[in-house]
Amino acid sequence: LDLGYRVPASIMDMANGLLAEAAPDVTPTRSVRPGGRAPTFAAVDAGGPDAPVADEVGRVTVALAAAYASIAVIVPPPLRGPVAAALAGVPGEGSQVTLLDPPEAKGLEFDAVVVVEPAAIAGGTPRGLRLLYVALTRAVQELVVVHADPLPPGLRPMGPLRGAERAA
Repeated sequence: LDLGYRVPASIMDMANGLLAEAAPDVTPTRSVRPGGRAPTFAAVDAGGPDAPVADEVGRVTVALAAAYASIAVIVPPPLRGPVAAALAGVPGEGSQVTLLDPPEAKGLEFDAVVVVEPAAIAGGTPRGLRLLYVALTRAVQELVVVHADPLPPGLRPMGPLRGAERAA
């Protein structure tokens, strides 16, 4: 489809940056929902075994749970354990908040989505980039990307940077 109805343009335009490498023969999707909240990127310091990323995912998810009825946290399999532990105390975890591996997200939609470590999801392959594209386009209201690793080529922040805001 070259026309999207559920994902706001701000999210779709950002995700479309992956298509040149992920699926060069695919026409980028245009959204009929102009504007929308710009995706937020939360860059954390890689300080130890995934704790900073998992802790930030927990903080972000608590804030989203106060505003939205459905939230997905899409995480690469190696980080699932630390992220699940960080979400254990989040209100709505298990009902309002759904923890998913990237392939499980296909076909689903949520008010808000947290995508964790996009470089690990992409894995440097076109298939991985397509999984990342799917993960990024599950949000119908708000998207937050949490990462310590550098972002994959084609994925560039277009909105606020939470790490920079916290440092200010």
